[in-house]
Amino acid sequence: MLNNWRQILSNKEIDYPKDHKPFTKSSKGFSCKVCEYFHEIGENEYECSSEYYQKWKGSNKLEIDDPEKWCSDWFEEKEEYLGHSLDPSGGEDSDDGW
Repeated sequence: MLNNWRQILSNKEIDYPKDHKPFTKSSKGFSCKVCEYFHEIGENEYECSSEYYQKWKGSNKLEIDDPEKWCSDWFEEKEEYLGHSLDPSGGEDSDDGW
């Protein structure tokens, strides 16, 4: 994931393989739910406003079951959570992604 950000910040195009899956299960506190680009638009309906996600997906729709348990290549922590939401111990979800 870090290499992807280096490419983005250097304005290089990212050429993902066709089978690339940019989502992974994550620990609570490091997830779509606390991402700057996450938007809940209805019951179990979510959108991502990241231009990079939209370019990869072809739309802004997130197809995830629980925004507290998924993270993507394009995660950026919301300002109000900066430095407070990441829990490297994983808390109760320590077996799920850390």
